[in-house]
Amino acid sequence: MSNIARQHRIQWVDVAKALGIIAVVIGHASAQHGTFYQVLYWWHMPLFFMIGGFFIRPQVGWRAYRHFIWRRLMPLYLQYLAVGALITLIDFGLQPGAWSVLWQGFEKLFYGGTLLNGSLSVFWYLTVYLLAVAAAVALISFVKWAWLRWGIALTLFGLGLTYDNAQSLFGFTLPWDADVALGAIRYVYVGYQLFDWVKGHLNCWWLIGLIFSQVLFFTWAQAQHKMHFILYMKSHQIAGPTLLSSTELALLLPVIFSIGIFVIAHWLAATPLLPVLRFIGQHTLVVMYWHKLIFTILKQFSWNAPVLLIGCGLLLPLLLAWCQQHVRQWWQRDAWLWWPFGQHRYAGKVVMKSVHEH
Repeated sequence: MSNIARQHRIQWVDVAKALGIIAVVIGHASAQHGTFYQVLYWWHMPLFFMIGGFFIRPQVGWRAYRHFIWRRLMPLYLQYLAVGALITLIDFGLQPGAWSVLWQGFEKLFYGGTLLNGSLSVFWYLTVYLLAVAAAVALISFVKWAWLRWGIALTLFGLGLTYDNAQSLFGFTLPWDADVALGAIRYVYVGYQLFDWVKGHLNCWWLIGLIFSQVLFFTWAQAQHKMHFILYMKSHQIAGPTLLSSTELALLLPVIFSIGIFVIAHWLAATPLLPVLRFIGQHTLVVMYWHKLIFTILKQFSWNAPVLLIGCGLLLPLLLAWCQQHVRQWWQRDAWLWWPFGQHRYAGKVVMKSVHEH
């Protein structure tokens, strides 16, 4: 693949991630939970799981697999704990109470999943992502036959839809929303299988027409109450109409809508909006982590207007990411200043290499 083709591939993927995180912020800021809200939830979280599947690769042997877990996934979990602990402390500072409340906040952070609410409510995504990616990489690494991989992925997905939620089945929620990962594995695996096909059909007009006709049809059917399908992954709320089962719709609609988003991202990558959207797409995790805390702070001042919440929920985390980026560049440029404190004078180059590897 040429450098130009590789660069364009990265561009439209970053734009798709930007559209996904904008949809997440809009969904969390929405005061009304009508058709628009429900349709957003059909695709914005599955989109991220599918994109996660774009770049996974088989690992040769258990040693390579363990290295993948340690090198690629463990840093994300440590980041989850660090940022989550900081937000828990800030939340406690905003609404001080007994120290036991703070300790309970840390316990919920370790347990994860549906126990996380308020400023940490979106943190369920990362633990489910880690579980789903780890399982999908194991699937493509240790299961030889593609038909068996599909069978396992679909079986796990179907198993995850056989009950209302973990609370109703076990009497308690599972750590890290582990049962939600049963469905997320399938989305990651679909992303892995479809990436080459998708990027080869982003200019295929008959496919584009087919995809967007289905997007319009299902959105119209939801708006006209011809069907009522909801897909709230965190709380495991999945319900469908009588015409098509919830399982069939949960299989199809997130994929159809995500392909539509990829097509739109491909178009936007050729517009002047590309630099802004790429920057957003490259910092989706920062926005994911911080926007709910910003909502909490704004609402304490009764600033509840959705437009204000959306604007601040996007811009302030991106400003934080921009500042972090410039501080990192300064540290790399002047890394020799840190030598008296135990840092090697070439530490900046090592850090830069690590950033590119991730």
